[in-house]
Amino acid sequence: MAATGEKNAIFSVLDFMLIRGERWRLHGRQVAKPVLASVQRQFTPLKRNDLSYLSHRNIGTFPPERMLYVVPPRRERSAVTAVWCQWDFNADVPKCGFYFGIWSEQDALQNPVAGKFTAFLGFRYETPEEGHNHDYYHAQPCQSMGNREVVAHAVPVSTRYPTFPLAATSSLELLLCFLVSIYGMDGLTALKRGVSANPPRRRNQLLHRSIDVVVSRLRRA
Repeated sequence: MAATGEKNAIFSVLDFMLIRGERWRLHGRQVAKPVLASVQRQFTPLKRNDLSYLSHRNIGTFPPERMLYVVPPRRERSAVTAVWCQWDFNADVPKCGFYFGIWSEQDALQNPVAGKFTAFLGFRYETPEEGHNHDYYHAQPCQSMGNREVVAHAVPVSTRYPTFPLAATSSLELLLCFLVSIYGMDGLTALKRGVSANPPRRRNQLLHRSIDVVVSRLRRA
């Protein structure tokens, strides 16, 4: 039952992000359009009906060729950002992974003739790796969006270090920390408003409590 409540809360947050991201993707600033067109040739946008269908699975992933496009951070509106997810709510402690990708236009400094290209920088947010050195909620750099295939023009960084510990004790709190890392505390404030304005989300008490807990924990830190 607890896992079901957490799953519902997580998919409520993802739905909130999807709605805002879809609005930005369809009506956002023109400056991001060339990058968006390039990224969408690789990854199809996940739609609300797709997310609703996936939310009924206790174990699952987003399809490898689909992502949930999200609103870029306020000062990065010429970039394109998206999320890919995997989850297992049948585990004794639910396990989730949230892959975050950032695409931005760069100058080909090493080859000026090639002009501009769309570079990729990724991070994965993960639940503890039991029995390993990363047995805590954490984030790490990555070069893929979940399927282990390196994304075109990925920044050549280590995919193991640095590993950033996060102020989370559950998969839901991990997702909320992910929101804060992208949007700051304003991200949780916007989510709380969105939860209060939506009756199904408003009824999920676990989501309410978890937002308050993460806000309190981060402000104390």
